[in-house]
Amino acid sequence: MLLATGAASAGAPFLGVEGSGGGESLLVFWGLALTVWLTAFALHTRRLYAESQTARARHAEREQEQRVRLAAARERAEIARELHDVVAHSLAVMILQADGAGAVRVAGTSAPFTVPAGQLAAVLAALVLVTAAAGTVPALRASRTPPTVAVAQGD
Repeated sequence: MLLATGAASAGAPFLGVEGSGGGESLLVFWGLALTVWLTAFALHTRRLYAESQTARARHAEREQEQRVRLAAARERAEIARELHDVVAHSLAVMILQADGAGAVRVAGTSAPFTVPAGQLAAVLAALVLVTAAAGTVPALRASRTPPTVAVAQGD
């Protein structure tokens, strides 16, 4: 098509086509064609840029969600470790106190000191609670919803 337009504008005597008025119309035609092509190229480039920015935003959002999930998992693990340490220490102290109380002899007598019923009941209750809590650990690990985290904004 461009070749035909150029032949019609400039003329092609060997084809039997006479020129239609010089090179002005050919220059205008090529100027318009170049303008249309450059506009289409710019629009295509802009569309590709917008698509790449959208893909980058989606990728950044997925990374942020993954960081939040990892932070929540780390926080749950830290809480579990601390809870385990506190419960284990408390149970160890109670058991040592109960055992120690049985070994202590009342001053001036040969009869051993008896463990108070309340203390022994507390130790047994703690053991029951720890056993029950251990049963909830798989449910906590299976939880897929991360806890909400409040982030303080600096002034």
